[in-house]
Amino acid sequence: MPVSLQNKKIIISAGASGIGWAIAKVCLSRGAYVYLCDINNKSLKKTQKHPLNNKKLFSYECDASDEYEVSNFFDQVKKKTKKIEH
Repeated sequence: MPVSLQNKKIIISAGASGIGWAIAKVCLSRGAYVYLCDINNKSLKKTQKHPLNNKKLFSYECDASDEYEVSNFFDQVKKKTKKIEH
């Protein structure tokens, strides 16, 4: 039985492709809000055009090896939501 993620808020780093994007699609299909960060802005833009994006997908360009960029990413997420479940 699939786990319900309805309206849960989930952060996924390196989420614009590969395993990260695969996880994001599953989360979106189960009703979650997904906050992606990835260094590849071109791939992030492609995620926004995916059919599963029903205004619950938020993408941010971020180099996860840069502490300032990661901090800025979380600041941006906090502006959208007060609570992150996963």
